[in-house]
Amino acid sequence: MKTKSIEQPDENRLSWLARNLYNQWWILAAFLFSVALVIIMAISAQRLTERTIDNAAKMANLQYEKLHNLLNLHLSGQNRTVNLSLILMLEDPFEQDKAMTAFYQSGRNYTIHRDKLAELVQGDPTEMHWVDQINAMAKITGPLQDRIANMALDDQRAQGIELLTHEVIPQLNTFSEKVNDFSRDQAQDTKQLITEAKHQVDNMVHVIIIFTLLIVFTSVVLAFIIGRKFLRMNQRLNQANETLEKEVENRTRKLYETKEALLEKNRILEELSITDPLTQLYNRLKMESLLETFQQEFEQKNTPFSLLLIDLDFFKSINDSFGHNQGDQVLIELSVCLKLFFNENAHLGRWGGEEFIVMMENSDLTIAEQTADAFRKLVEDHEFSIAKPLTVSIGIASIKPNEPIAEFIHRADMALYSAKHNGRNQIRTEASAK
Repeated sequence: MKTKSIEQPDENRLSWLARNLYNQWWILAAFLFSVALVIIMAISAQRLTERTIDNAAKMANLQYEKLHNLLNLHLSGQNRTVNLSLILMLEDPFEQDKAMTAFYQSGRNYTIHRDKLAELVQGDPTEMHWVDQINAMAKITGPLQDRIANMALDDQRAQGIELLTHEVIPQLNTFSEKVNDFSRDQAQDTKQLITEAKHQVDNMVHVIIIFTLLIVFTSVVLAFIIGRKFLRMNQRLNQANETLEKEVENRTRKLYETKEALLEKNRILEELSITDPLTQLYNRLKMESLLETFQQEFEQKNTPFSLLLIDLDFFKSINDSFGHNQGDQVLIELSVCLKLFFNENAHLGRWGGEEFIVMMENSDLTIAEQTADAFRKLVEDHEFSIAKPLTVSIGIASIKPNEPIAEFIHRADMALYSAKHNGRNQIRTEASAK
């Protein structure tokens, strides 16, 4: 039978789907590239944000140091002026010396913070301009303060106070204004720096969001394409499986039907091989097999059984007078009598020609004799189709321990011979035959 071609590989469903997805490698590659791009962008954005924040923090720290040194510079200048005022006002030489020491220490602190501030603003022209102005004022106020201190030591306090009031303090006020302006500019610069850093971070976040949405959209489109292809492949696979299942089911059904037909034919052949075609009784081969089986059972369990050999008397004259067809009909009628008379414990067979055999289970010689004689009388009284009374002769034997089958059959055959030799229409056993 020609089988239907099915477009399905020999692999199982999972391997087949995997192979078809592999054929769409460019879709998978694009999807993996999108995922990798999202990861790379996330890592790059994180590092860029960290660098931006670090730079902003460094700049803020720098601005803080500038303001810190500027305020300390201003404080040192004020302390120097305060100590100068104490020098002018104190009468006690000891206290005046302490104020003088503090005055010079404030001057040294002023110089340290000024140099540090100049170092921090180096490279920035605008801030360097502020430092230059501070230095210019220091060149004016510094010598004035030193001069006033010397005047206090020379008892020229009135002139020193006059000079302090009209020269130094106005200069310090101007210096304070410039410090305030510089501090305000530094605060604005710091605020602007933080604002710019925040703006950069916000821009990066917006860019990341846009690219992420774009990549997600691309991934969704790719997933949709892959999903459709996967669904189509799955549908094709399901259709192929359904076709294959139907084909397998049809073949299985036909195979089962063929098997049943073969079993039936084998049963018929087996039945024909053990059945006599004319009488439908067991044939000689089957009866010999049963004899061996019952002999083994007798040897193992001591279960008795008997054998009847039945011969139709004067059968040759029936064939000669009525023909072979009528003779066959008589044999068939006799087989029917056997089937109707004997129960299920008896096994019936045609031994050959007009001779029949009966094996009786659980039957000793006495029971076999009684049964055989009853059957003989049944045949004698039966009306056959040839309208002529018929009789049978029966030889009987019961199995003996360790007796070969051939010997067992021979004893029954000798009893049958005795029955026929002594006038027919009678039963004989081995004992009565002697």
